[in-house]
Amino acid sequence: MPKINELQQISTREEAYTVTVPAVYDEETGEEIAPETTEERVRTVPVMAVVAREMTAEEVARMEAEGQQEGQESETPSEGSLETRVAAVEGRTDEIEGVVSAMLGGIADV
Repeated sequence: MPKINELQQISTREEAYTVTVPAVYDEETGEEIAPETTEERVRTVPVMAVVAREMTAEEVARMEAEGQQEGQESETPSEGSLETRVAAVEGRTDEIEGVVSAMLGGIADV
């Protein structure tokens, strides 16, 4: 049976952080009512780890179905033969060279 890697919470830990609380001002006079302060706060955060587990039969079936769909999509015939696509790329390359030459020619005239 194939295995799959998953993130799982294995524990929690406490994390301290500092928050700056801005000063409070009176709306009418603009005078400071309360000064700026800093607060120490604590939050609980998860500790995660990668755990390998056996895939269920449903997961295996879904994965195989997706693989078959991708395989069918890649087997569809592409537009035109290889020679046609190469010729198209060469034509675009010629166009790009012409545009760059015109641009450089315009710069050289300045």
